[in-house]
Amino acid sequence: MNRFRYAFAALTAAALTVTTMVVSPAVAQAAAPEYSHCQQNLVIVSSSDEVVSAELGYTGSNANMLRARAGDRFGPWEQFVICWKEFNFPYHLNSAEVIIGSLAAGKWVSAEYGYTGSRYAMLRARADQIGPWETFKMRSLGNGDVVIASSQGYVSVERDYTGSTNRMLRARGQQIGPWETFRIVDTETGQSLHYLFPNW
Repeated sequence: MNRFRYAFAALTAAALTVTTMVVSPAVAQAAAPEYSHCQQNLVIVSSSDEVVSAELGYTGSNANMLRARAGDRFGPWEQFVICWKEFNFPYHLNSAEVIIGSLAAGKWVSAEYGYTGSRYAMLRARADQIGPWETFKMRSLGNGDVVIASSQGYVSVERDYTGSTNRMLRARGQQIGPWETFRIVDTETGQSLHYLFPNW
């Protein structure tokens, strides 16, 4: 599987800094060595064919918010890396646990459980280290779609929000519906990667 990129311990610490604005497999290994298998240049696509973007133009507590609002699969804000815990292809069904990084932001995606109200559990690409808020589980629904779950709920697209928060991603869903289903697509091959995740 030569389209996979692997992390190698021989990479220098200088190459691992987030100031390079690139989340690489090596960065993943430095942040959390158990997440040793990564694939870059992925897009996350909603059930309505909207591509998830990291809103690098936002500031403050909304900076790098994830929203399903783009049509361009090749824009820099739409590129992500996913790293698996204990990945052992083809025996990948052993683990559904992943971390997600924004290539443009150079940060790991967090579910903001410290927020309240309508922004509770908002997804933002803002973390330098991996902790409980940065770990997710992905599972295949068997039809090309996946669900993304945190410790508190499924990731949902907030379609009824308006303005700059319209289609924000929040890890708050308690049931799986159209707002909670996604596709993970390799931009190099156009292929959905649902087969890399355990079946639901």
